[in-house]
Amino acid sequence: FRVTLDCIGFDPETIKTEIKDKKLIVTGGNGRIDLGDGDFVHKEFRRTYEIPENAESDKLASFVTSVGNLVVEMPLISEQKKVAKAKHEMVPKIIKDNKGNKTIELNIIMPNGIDPSNIKVTCKDNDLIVRGEQIKHSKDEYSKIHIYKRCRLPEDTDYDHLKCTMEKDQLFVSAPIEHGHLSGKRSIPIEL
Repeated sequence: FRVTLDCIGFDPETIKTEIKDKKLIVTGGNGRIDLGDGDFVHKEFRRTYEIPENAESDKLASFVTSVGNLVVEMPLISEQKKVAKAKHEMVPKIIKDNKGNKTIELNIIMPNGIDPSNIKVTCKDNDLIVRGEQIKHSKDEYSKIHIYKRCRLPEDTDYDHLKCTMEKDQLFVSAPIEHGHLSGKRSIPIEL
């Protein structure tokens, strides 16, 4: 996670970084500089940034470049752990209850902060397809999230009762397993 801030004209010794309530707060100021004859200049700033949940804020590093830009960096928790878990998440699990009924379940990790309304879940033949895209653009940042995941479901999955729910950054998909399903393509709404 990196923040770059133009701090030209500010003394690097006056720039402070602080983490409070999962937010990065950057402040700086040269205080009052008297110009004589009662004239003065007073310069200060404060900027607040949301810190991603997987940022290691205890490893924050900051520095001012030779051209006056403040750079604040925090490593993100290893994506390798997420990738390793993601490799196994698109493998359907078949759960059998005490009455002998079988249900298929998938838990899919979604990117941090993606809006559920930007995720589409469809079934085509025996494939479950999860697609999503979200673009965030503001004065200070631009980010784009794209996701595409696909897996084959068992042939006897009851697609009429397939259900998707989303909680935090996890999409849960479940459906009973029954003989004789409808093939073709259909969309599945996501419940919150």
